[in-house]
Amino acid sequence: MVRKLALLGSLIGSLAWGGAGLAAAPAAGERDVQGLALAIGRAAAAAEASAPADGTQPAVEIAVQEVIVGAAQPPMVVRNALQRVIAVCTRPADADRGGLACPGAPASFAALRNVLGVVVTMIEDGTAAVDEPVAFSTLPLPIPGGGGADYRRVP
Repeated sequence: MVRKLALLGSLIGSLAWGGAGLAAAPAAGERDVQGLALAIGRAAAAAEASAPADGTQPAVEIAVQEVIVGAAQPPMVVRNALQRVIAVCTRPADADRGGLACPGAPASFAALRNVLGVVVTMIEDGTAAVDEPVAFSTLPLPIPGGGGADYRRVP
């Protein structure tokens, strides 16, 4: 529990300093997180813009999943990138977003949170190796199933 709180505190601290961190040369892991966050933000905003109002959430979920598959990043990088997009994009519009394109619809943020929930669950229950890239299916969320070695959550 203490470790989770420390990790959460560290993550919140890094998100709070996100704008300042963009000016400095980021470490390799930070570049991966920022690059994936930029791609996720673009995909979510584009999917939201092109989807009918009642299809926004599934369209954003699929678009974000496709970005994650293409990026082939470890689950911890994916988790951090999703958390960054959610945290930065929920700030007021005049806040510095560090080049991040953001969706605006509540359904888009629900989609991002659904995908994040699957990633976090996979990390916490140990069904995803935290240092190796894994696949993420484009099946609609929530995905039933008992786990497996990837994000698909299929038995």
